[in-house]
Parts: sequence; structure tokens; C-alpha cells
Amino acid sequence: MQESGRDASQLDRMIEVKISYDTDRNQALEGHSRFGRAGAPAESKATSTTPGDVAAGPRGRALRAPALVGLGHPEEHVEQLRPYLELGFTHLVFHHPGDDQSRFIKLYAEQILPRLRKEWG
Repeated sequence: MQESGRDASQLDRMIEVKISYDTDRNQALEGHSRFGRAGAPAESKATSTTPGDVAAGPRGRALRAPALVGLGHPEEHVEQLRPYLELGFTHLVFHHPGDDQSRFIKLYAEQILPRLRKEWG
């Protein structure tokens, strides 16, 4: 970023996170089974110092969106998202593979998003 004269700390950083979240265990697991090969867990990216490090080079290009399963435990689910926010991602794009998108959006809006906003704004 130095070459462009832009302050890298002021750039937005986005990551897609595949989410299967439901209060019904069978629904959450069914959604997770649609992910196919699971994405790289946050721990595999923990050696990166910035989101740019995650995306840079062949290692970053080979990473798939992380896949998370939530079984109706909002606080645990928020903790699964914490590593991405602590790495500096400013935009999380949630992808739900299940059939009932309306249910997912309603549950996520009621149970997860308020907790994320409370802690990270």
C-alpha cells in the first residue's frame, strides 16, 4: 500500500463466512453438510498479521471461505467469529447454504447480529 500512498489501516477488509446456524440441531447440521469441503478455520490464518496477508499469494488464493456451524448457542457462535474480527476484517459476508433463507436471516438478525454490534460496533 505504500506505493499507492494510501493508508492501509483505513481500507475496508471483507471476508465471506459460510454459516449454518439454527436453533434446531438437525437443520444446522443439514446446512453444514451442504458446505462440501470445509473452509480453512480461523486458526490456520492466525499466523497472518493482517487480512491482506491472508489474501496475498498462492496460500491465500487457495483458502476457501471459512465454514461455521452454530447450534443455537449465540455466544459460542460469536466466539467462532471473533478471530476474523480480531484479524481486522471490517465486513463479514454471511453465506447460508440451507433452503430456508428467511428462517436463517430471522434467527441471525435476532440472536447473532445484536451481539456482534454490541462488541464490535
